[in-house]
Amino acid sequence: MKLLMENWRGYLKEIGDASANAYPWRERDISEDYAMYEFRTPENFYVVHLAVEMVGGEPWWDIAFRTISNKDGVGLTGESQPLKVMSTIVAIIKDFIDREESKISNRYKFHGLRKGGGAEPAGERSQRTKMYLAFLKRNMPTGTEIETIGQNEIRFTLPKRDAEL
Repeated sequence: MKLLMENWRGYLKEIGDASANAYPWRERDISEDYAMYEFRTPENFYVVHLAVEMVGGEPWWDIAFRTISNKDGVGLTGESQPLKVMSTIVAIIKDFIDREESKISNRYKFHGLRKGGGAEPAGERSQRTKMYLAFLKRNMPTGTEIETIGQNEIRFTLPKRDAEL
């Protein structure tokens, strides 16, 4: 039991640090207002989309990713390495932020749905949203402003780049 608890504490400490080796990924399509990346795991095929969406008259990059299971089509992933999957998504987002195309906006947003994709009961933050927040807080540059809208929409604004000052 002691060993089990030590392993569990180590796992919890890792959440958000994106230190797991990322799966190999590739750019699929990138334009001025849209980007698509993809990667495969032994269990699933993932697609990460970033698209410009106007919010309050301002452009925001909306981040979404979906999974296409090798077994069941779109649905639950059944992944045994969620931290490696999240490290891959963090690497993709960091790559995109460094690209010229990202300069249309320094604002990003995404939703953390509950497992199965449905809505969370009123007033409850999903486990996915909690995990996304942990990764975001530990991997974005100092000065990043993070805001939650309701319980499961996360918006973050990166600090202005030196060239934009």
